[in-house]
Amino acid sequence: MKKIYSLTIISPNPDGIYRAGEKVNFYPQAMIASTLVLDGRICWKIIKNKMETVADGEFTTDIMAACVSYTADEPCCLECQMTFFAADGADPVTAALGAAVDPFDIRPGLKAPADFDAFWDKQKKRLAAVPLKASLTPVKSGNFDCHDVKIDCVENIPVSGLLVRSVVTYKKKCPAVICLHGAGVKSARPENVFTFVEQDFLALDINAHGLSNLMSPEFYDEKSSTVLAGYACRNFDSGDPGKVYFANMFLRVKRAIDFMASLPEWDGRNLVLFGHSQGGFQCFAGAYLDDRVSVIAAGVPAGCDLGGILAGRSSGWPFGTFSGFDKKLHAPILKAAAYYDNANFASRITVPGMFSVGLIDASCCPSSVYAAYNNYTGPKSILTMPWMPHTAEPAMVRELTKFVIAQARRRHTLRP
Repeated sequence: MKKIYSLTIISPNPDGIYRAGEKVNFYPQAMIASTLVLDGRICWKIIKNKMETVADGEFTTDIMAACVSYTADEPCCLECQMTFFAADGADPVTAALGAAVDPFDIRPGLKAPADFDAFWDKQKKRLAAVPLKASLTPVKSGNFDCHDVKIDCVENIPVSGLLVRSVVTYKKKCPAVICLHGAGVKSARPENVFTFVEQDFLALDINAHGLSNLMSPEFYDEKSSTVLAGYACRNFDSGDPGKVYFANMFLRVKRAIDFMASLPEWDGRNLVLFGHSQGGFQCFAGAYLDDRVSVIAAGVPAGCDLGGILAGRSSGWPFGTFSGFDKKLHAPILKAAAYYDNANFASRITVPGMFSVGLIDASCCPSSVYAAYNNYTGPKSILTMPWMPHTAEPAMVRELTKFVIAQARRRHTLRP
């Protein structure tokens, strides 16, 4: 029978946060079933800010309490990656764990342009020129009332989503939540909002691209490979922020807010934006664009510290590490990016926000999330998860959801 090995990295610091000059220790455990493996070897490396390998090495597993250590003297995020090689030649096993060193001192690489607010005011005027007009088509459902919603927006691309309500929402004023999608091309999904509907929220789940909902998988695959291929980086290299794909996506978020605020069942006080990754990106933008937003909850948000490369850090999605970075060559990209950086939205948002960061996240790298978080001017908190890659881990989603519901209850609009 083939042996199945596992590798775990243990940290004595469960929250993963350290101070500059403090030694960061990583302890590996190679196991088979519940028994330590003593006849293999482990190769390891430590990567700083998703950019630079700052230490590496290897050792045999017959060393008890083997430890990999590193000391950073500046604010940064570290990731320890390990690979276990068994003596019997079994397939290698990998593991990773992160650490954040003085993360609340990480500052963004880009500053807001002088005309940042003027640019977005111009975009809002584009939207205001389109009358608020929505069509609602009933969708067959079980316990809830569900409608496929299309709302007129700029460039003749509508807000497209599913509005889900319980029977109770027709009898009283209720809080509203808009759930925003991560990267990719897909339909709105009612199950994304069930938890909120159970708590008497008006809930709208919108797809990011204004596409028809509830279509076949082939429909979304075709859009992803044709008209929406490479949308995330589209036109940044023009240097013109008005041509960037996200401009219209963010205006669709603003129009979704207009729609929810127009519903007679809305309580007039609680309007929440909730999303992960690209959905988190939209949360920041939506809260900046419309002061009716009362709370945001953004898990592993994209769009953070888009100029992190200028400070020697990996930039947030959709940019990453800018392979072969040349400041002059990439100047147009960075010029346009400054209008979309969450760090610049964050400095203008004053409502409560809760965020999460995965310290081994390879898409929305942790230093980028902290850079935006540190610029956030509203009441805030962040979940730091040293073991988490780029994912909407259930425990994280649960905490963000609890935060949103608690905020609404504090305003006395929900049942106890």
